[in-house]
Amino acid sequence: MTSKPVSALLVDLGVTRTHSRPRVSNDNPFSEAQFKTMKYLHDFPGSFAAIDDARQVTLNTAYAAHPERFAHRPVPPQIPTQSWINQPQPELQTT
Repeated sequence: MTSKPVSALLVDLGVTRTHSRPRVSNDNPFSEAQFKTMKYLHDFPGSFAAIDDARQVTLNTAYAAHPERFAHRPVPPQIPTQSWINQPQPELQTT
């Protein structure tokens, strides 16, 4: 005995397939539209001198547009030198 594919079962049950969910702002069609907007936005800068410049320009633009949202002028966070999923415990030295 073999089972039906899920798509055939959904058709038999009268369930219509859809690729987007109502009232979900981060669903795929919305994300794809955002990516296309960013890709074809003409005033998006071509390059920055360094990653810190890019982060500071973004923060300055946000601050200039809505200074009431900030308690003080934002600065970019420091980039960590190390990152761990499971950081190993330091071994104890016995003397």
